[in-house]
Amino acid sequence: MLDTFLYEYSYLEAHCQYLFYLTLKYKDVAEFNNIFLKEQISTSIQKLDFEDFPCIKESIGSITTIIEDLQYKIITEQSQEGVRDQEGEVYKIASVDNDTIKLRRFNGANSRYTIEVSLDTRLNHLLFAPDIKKWEEIKYMKYGQYIHQQLEMFNFIEMES
Repeated sequence: MLDTFLYEYSYLEAHCQYLFYLTLKYKDVAEFNNIFLKEQISTSIQKLDFEDFPCIKESIGSITTIIEDLQYKIITEQSQEGVRDQEGEVYKIASVDNDTIKLRRFNGANSRYTIEVSLDTRLNHLLFAPDIKKWEEIKYMKYGQYIHQQLEMFNFIEMES
C-alpha cells in the first residue's frame, strides 16, 4: 500500500486510517463489506475507542456522505483543532487549482466569501493533498466509496489450515 499510493500522503492520520481499513479488510471481511458495501456500521465498530486516532472515528462517521457535501474544518500544523470563524460557519470546496483549494464559507444557503488554502492543508481528517488533487474525479462519490476504491486492489486469499 505504501509503494502503491500511500507514499504521497505526508500526514500520519492518512496512514493510520488506511492501515485500519486494510487491517479490517484482512481480519474481518464481513465487517469491512458491511461498512463499505452495505453502508452499515456495526455497534462493535462504533464502540471502538479511537481516542488517539480521531481521524479514524471521523472517517467512519463520514462513510455515507458524498464528498462534495462534506462540511470541512481547515486543519494546519499550527492548530490541530482546525479553523472555524466566530459564527461557527463551515467551509465547502468551491474549486481546486494546481496548488490551491478555494473554499467557500457558508451561512445557511448563502455563500459568504471564498478563501484560498494550499494543498498542504488537511480538510478535517478526511481529505489530504493526494485526495484533493483528484477533486473532479471524486467529488460525487460517497466518502466510503472512495476509501473502498483506494483499497480495492488489496485482496487477501484465505488459506485452509
